[in-house]
Amino acid sequence: MSPQSPSSPRNTPAPSPSRATTPASSTSSTSSSAKKETAHPSSSSPPPPSSELEATDAMCYHCFVTLSQELQQGDSSSNNSKSSWRAFRNKRPIPEYVKALSDPSIECPLFITWDKLRPKASSLFPSNLLLRNNNNASATETTPATPIYELRGCIGSLTPKPLLTSIGDYALNSALRDRRFHPVTASEVPQLRVAVSLLVKYEVCDHCLDWHVGKHGILIRFTTTITTASSGSSNNSSKTYSATYLPEVASEQGWDQRQAVTALVRKSGYSGKVDQKLLDTIDCTRYQSSKRRMTYDEFVNTRKRKRQQLTPSTSASSSFHQQDVEEEGEEGDNDDFSGPAFRRVAFSTTSS
Repeated sequence: MSPQSPSSPRNTPAPSPSRATTPASSTSSTSSSAKKETAHPSSSSPPPPSSELEATDAMCYHCFVTLSQELQQGDSSSNNSKSSWRAFRNKRPIPEYVKALSDPSIECPLFITWDKLRPKASSLFPSNLLLRNNNNASATETTPATPIYELRGCIGSLTPKPLLTSIGDYALNSALRDRRFHPVTASEVPQLRVAVSLLVKYEVCDHCLDWHVGKHGILIRFTTTITTASSGSSNNSSKTYSATYLPEVASEQGWDQRQAVTALVRKSGYSGKVDQKLLDTIDCTRYQSSKRRMTYDEFVNTRKRKRQQLTPSTSASSSFHQQDVEEEGEEGDNDDFSGPAFRRVAFSTTSS
């Protein structure tokens, strides 16, 4: 998906089924007016990538590296953000995760999700959520001892994209250009968790309920006809709707197939009656997701291990900046968010 057009197929609530507050790997409605990549794929059944593709820790690590590098370049809300990232990206060495791919040029639909750790005393809804979309808030409710995360941004593409560049591209898009949220700032990074979802095993469904909760994500597409009367004559016009939910959404919300499809119809922007007649017209494609998550703490620990392997006798706390210069080619350069360098970035980075 292009950086300017957010799309997230996760917990946008529908009026019908009840909804728990849970963050998802994606949340945003995909209506007929949305951008092509997510709202209107070229067909109802996108060409499937290799079913053996798997999301990896290295992909998540690259997301944190990419975001921290971008934030440390300056104002993330600048109009030059997109072009500066592309110029920077073209100069970087091949990311570590690419080395594990069977084909470096392989393409796959994907979504990148950022969740933010919720403070214990905070409100259920994230304070950074734009007011016009505050019903999109979500949180992972588990046990009191388990950290609770809230959705902070999710953008992806249902059209296959080259993994070589798209992991970093969508890491920035979801963090900085999800229109439901203010751009992520440097001060928030230590509270973030990233999820990489690769969409695989696309199959055309026999009907819109031909899929399994907890296993499949679904992409629906349907067209309605509107008749309008004018000057004694009637005119017919059609409108196409589409939307998607990632595999984990239905189970997290406690929905069965019909409830999930009903919610997805509402998410697409359709406000008419959802009856059996409408359900029979829906084209549905199911898919599965290979998903991997990484918290900021896990990212920091991974980075420390990488640096110890390169300079085992060097103290990271005493020579942070020097290491950044010496570790040329290593992902994670200048991505520390705890020292003086971070504080300078935090004050120079603004959110809209």
